[in-house]
Amino acid sequence: GSYLGTGSEGLPSGVKDEDVKQKTVGLDFSYSYAHTSFFSEFVHNRWESPNLDKDLAVSTWYLEAKQVLLAGFYAAARFDRYTYNSFRDSAGDSFTWGHNASRIESGVGYYFARGAMVKAVWQHSMIDELEDIDMLNIQFVFTL
Repeated sequence: GSYLGTGSEGLPSGVKDEDVKQKTVGLDFSYSYAHTSFFSEFVHNRWESPNLDKDLAVSTWYLEAKQVLLAGFYAAARFDRYTYNSFRDSAGDSFTWGHNASRIESGVGYYFARGAMVKAVWQHSMIDELEDIDMLNIQFVFTL
């Protein structure tokens, strides 16, 4: 559907807010056997861009595995990627409209009661043209 708000400015003559669409397609996959689970997802998002020579687009995907180690304990790992489409500037050089990024994540968790867990997760983010980022997170999660 349309992603522009009413009264958007700067559109070419004859183009209305509601004419400019966003299109998204996605797929997901999951598989479990015994104490092992795998998850994956792919999403491609495209925004019509009437002022550019082509539309803005980004694709993202991830792969994740989770293994139950002992009763209540698990370990998990994940890899994800964001890829933006590229354009050419007036000199003919290619550039993307966002920073392509990859992330590796691993962690362990423990369910100490129904709906209550603690987990520790390490993330390593690699963002094109920027410095890598490492984070260690410890979370307490309570759900009803």
